[in-house]
Amino acid sequence: MTVNKKGFVLGLLSFIPVVLFVIIYFVVRGPNVDLPFVITIYVWLAFAGIALAVSSLFVSKSKWFVLNVVSIALNVGVVVVAALLMIAVGISEP
Repeated sequence: MTVNKKGFVLGLLSFIPVVLFVIIYFVVRGPNVDLPFVITIYVWLAFAGIALAVSSLFVSKSKWFVLNVVSIALNVGVVVVAALLMIAVGISEP
């Protein structure tokens, strides 16, 4: 496998945590959800996606730069949503 192909595959793999985030977001809903556990899953998925995007950026030598920037932006968006959920959990508990 060539270096450019490895970078492209890593770049595509960095989108999988975002897709999993959307699936988990719509599947795990309701009043009986363990929100700290869901927030932990979101953060781990986001950091895995960011790590894959950064490794793709270093492997492919910026050939797939736009793909990596979009992936990093989406994964940072997941971290922002997780932070907002953490704030909401902190406000709602007595």
